[in-house]
Amino acid sequence: MTLPVNQIICGAAEEVLKTLPDGSVNCCISSPPYWALRDYGIAGQLGLEPTFEEYIDKLCNIYDEVKRVLRPDGTCWVNLGDTYSQGDNPSNRTGLSTSRIKPKGNVNFNINVQQSIEQKSLCLIPQRFAIEMVRRGWILRNVIIWHKPNPMPSSAKDRFTVDFEQVYFFVKNNNVLWHYRPADGKVSDRQPDYKNGIEGLDWQWGTRKGKPVKLSSWQGFKYFFEPQYEAMNYPERKYNPNTSNHKTSKLDNRITGGLHDGREQYGNPALGRNKRTVWTIPTEAFSEAHFATFPRALVEPMILAGCPEFVCKKCGKARVKIVETSGGMIGKDMNIRKRGIINGDDLTKSPSIDKKASDGTYKKEFKGYTDCGCNAGWRPGVCLDMFRRLGHGRFSSRPVAA
Repeated sequence: MTLPVNQIICGAAEEVLKTLPDGSVNCCISSPPYWALRDYGIAGQLGLEPTFEEYIDKLCNIYDEVKRVLRPDGTCWVNLGDTYSQGDNPSNRTGLSTSRIKPKGNVNFNINVQQSIEQKSLCLIPQRFAIEMVRRGWILRNVIIWHKPNPMPSSAKDRFTVDFEQVYFFVKNNNVLWHYRPADGKVSDRQPDYKNGIEGLDWQWGTRKGKPVKLSSWQGFKYFFEPQYEAMNYPERKYNPNTSNHKTSKLDNRITGGLHDGREQYGNPALGRNKRTVWTIPTEAFSEAHFATFPRALVEPMILAGCPEFVCKKCGKARVKIVETSGGMIGKDMNIRKRGIINGDDLTKSPSIDKKASDGTYKKEFKGYTDCGCNAGWRPGVCLDMFRRLGHGRFSSRPVAA
């Protein structure tokens, strides 16, 4: 079956997903209807179940199909908000918020939401959903906080105004799918016999328990994830691994980021620091007929991190960027030095320590992409949205950069 890329398919999410082939989608980014908050005017709609237990079960059934459709190296991102309990007051059994958006026309559903939680309490819908997803075999890699600097105003006088939502980052696989060699981008489906390979290409010297050993230069690939970076807090500062003059140990300095003395920090100034999990992004207006689309700035890091730019048309492997970072003490060298310090070993003369500059100066160089060797050409990765929150369709292909 050919996927309907850049098209909108109308229908129940679970039923439509059942028509799609196994392992055909690279990334899923979606935000389902929140429980007991909006009436979209469609009979049997998701989000108006009598209990949140039924809602979570139906929602996770949909993501069971997503898991089937997702490739083994795929990623899944879910934005989900919470609901305040209205209690069991018979005069207010809807459980809907006072800011409820009513559908146009003469649609009127008699919603009987049964809430066993005390009135005014959060129902913890996102947390219950995440726990059930993990119980069903998903791997939860991150909980991302979407901080909204322009939240909806609240008239509540007995609590703080909520200005965030949660985004869950799931993957379906924790086993190495294939290996690649950063030196030249070569790909292998099996664990390479690196010990009989070429020094500096397949392996390099390392140290374990004070003895030189061969360490593989090959890297395992479990699921697609391209690191994203953000500006460092103190860009004028540098990281200097020569920390013997600090009051705390070198290991403590590594863990605390070197900021205990106000002079240094851990990170790579050439790249910035690894993106954190609190994203401050304002909501964005949308003129078309949709109540709550994603702001584009929220979706961009998910697509860039979790949806490959190039996918082999034959084997389906994603191309991985190879960035060579030089200068300072990084990667295995830093880990080896750290182990040496812990064990009290003098590794200054060990072959495991590459003769790199240790003045905190870093350089990066884009070396290219991995190559599976199929020579069949490349296509963009495919992203799925079952609930049309991206604002432009349920299936979309990631644009290929020039």
